[in-house]
Amino acid sequence: MLNNLACEAAAWPVPGPYPFRPAPGGLLYWAGNYSGDQCFWLTEGDDPDHWRRYDLGVARFLLLALSGEDPTLNLLGLADSTAPLWVPEPDTDPTDAQR
Repeated sequence: MLNNLACEAAAWPVPGPYPFRPAPGGLLYWAGNYSGDQCFWLTEGDDPDHWRRYDLGVARFLLLALSGEDPTLNLLGLADSTAPLWVPEPDTDPTDAQR
């Protein structure tokens, strides 16, 4: 994964606002999905003990981020979004499209 991130960082003509870890203040990869979305922690500060910690699983973390229950995670703006966060795929037979 780190090699992939290094290749992506080198390929972008305009770098993002944050470098990748181990650079100071860099992004630390912690999760991804099959769609290619990636989740990172912003590692501000030199001491990891001072980074905001969430002692819970990823599912509970995402619930906090999406529900607006956590004031810090509210800064992400996910709870206020009117856009659908997930839409189920239509329940159709692939052969129906050919008819």
